[in-house]
Amino acid sequence: MNAPAKIERTPTGRVRGAPLRNRRHEAVCWHLARGATQEAACREAGALDPNGSSFAPNARRLCQRPEIRERAEEITRMEAESIGIYAAWWLLSDVKLFARSSLSVFYQFDDRGRVVVDQDGNPILDFTGASKEQLRTIKKMKPTKEGVEYEVHDPLPYIDRMGRVLGLWTGDAAVAVASANAGAMAEVKDVSARELIASRIARLAAPPAAPSDT
Repeated sequence: MNAPAKIERTPTGRVRGAPLRNRRHEAVCWHLARGATQEAACREAGALDPNGSSFAPNARRLCQRPEIRERAEEITRMEAESIGIYAAWWLLSDVKLFARSSLSVFYQFDDRGRVVVDQDGNPILDFTGASKEQLRTIKKMKPTKEGVEYEVHDPLPYIDRMGRVLGLWTGDAAVAVASANAGAMAEVKDVSARELIASRIARLAAPPAAPSDT
């Protein structure tokens, strides 16, 4: 027979992470955690009568109670962790977006999937179906005599950042990568991880080859 799980308790005897039993006191904690003063927290939570002559000292005493302080600090940590998770996701999403920067995203293709080029053999860019996120990868648009010159953000610094986040740039350890053709895992030794990832990104960003007429 399995032993019952041990309940983790705080120094004041509360179950860690559990709200206070008094809902108004719990609301006071949330207001304190979000930066309210002691009096404002008690007023907004309806924990005390703000019209009472002893409202201010009572608010201070309530907010100094061990379980109130403990719970407010707990909520503060919880809120900070949530913000940190969101910020990390947002930043990594941007890094991933710019790591795939390439003008090939905006190439125009014909009905056979071939890149449409102008009379000089340069790919024709088409922004009509581009998303706002894709347009953010464009670093510069410069009018010239030959037309508008476009430049996207250099993907290599962002590839480097992704590699650092994933721990790929530490030492000369072997890097496990997915095989581009078979999808199997292959162990690649004595290969620069930076060059490996950069080459894979370059292949993904390259325009598709024109289909054979045969």
